[in-house]
Amino acid sequence: MLERLLHEATISIQVAEEVRELTGERATVHADVNPNEENLSNKVTDVIIGMVKGMGYQVLVKPDSWASDIADMYTR
Repeated sequence: MLERLLHEATISIQVAEEVRELTGERATVHADVNPNEENLSNKVTDVIIGMVKGMGYQVLVKPDSWASDIADMYTR
């Protein structure tokens, strides 16, 4: 799970970089992690947030990361 979530976050950062290059604007990255302790992704939430912020982007996590819910509908 950690590897998959890190991969997803890396791709999201790459897309955010492309958006910045094309528009000059910094996108907000929506991460598919949940800080709620009932969810398994809780264990990597701080790592993902730190990685995205370290690259200079704002980050939203569930339940505020609405884009991750939309992506989930198309990838399952």
